[in-house]
Amino acid sequence: MRRKREAYWADLVGGVTAGYKTAQVRGLLEGRTAPADSVFVDVGCGTSDLSRLMGDIVGTGRILCVDYDADIVSAQRDAEGDTGVEWRVADARELSLLGESIGVISFFDMLHEVYSFAGRGDADPIIDHDKGIESVHTVLRASADALEPGGMIIITDDVLPDADEPVRVRCRSTEIVTVVKRIQDEYPSRRLR
Repeated sequence: MRRKREAYWADLVGGVTAGYKTAQVRGLLEGRTAPADSVFVDVGCGTSDLSRLMGDIVGTGRILCVDYDADIVSAQRDAEGDTGVEWRVADARELSLLGESIGVISFFDMLHEVYSFAGRGDADPIIDHDKGIESVHTVLRASADALEPGGMIIITDDVLPDADEPVRVRCRSTEIVTVVKRIQDEYPSRRLR
């Protein structure tokens, strides 16, 4: 089980899956720019490698990496060599409290963590869907409120429904519809409606 998790993580951050997601996000961002003098906020950041790349594409001068776990932030801050990257402990529901002009917010493979963390009680292994989904909605509303006009929210994540549940994807632009259709064709796992 441990080897399986390690292999999954290695693929997610540096393998085929990472390459695929990076190419898709890069394609969506090409030709777009973040609001002037804004910061790129990477929520639940891990190493922040993908945010650095995307920040370069959209023209943010700084990357602000945030996580609720102070130990992760401290370790990454100590290892950081790039002066354009800053690390802070923060709650994803309170990004407006960062005191920054936020042009881009990324959730790279982490909204499912918000869902499961908020939806699971302290000792309960079963996730309460209503609590989990409400927490995700709260985080996304707070993120939208924290953005400068013309800002962007970038989300990558896996959708793993029960076998008998339909998955519905709603898109706000034809560009996103095109990407979703490409994902269905090139990276199939289950048909989306």
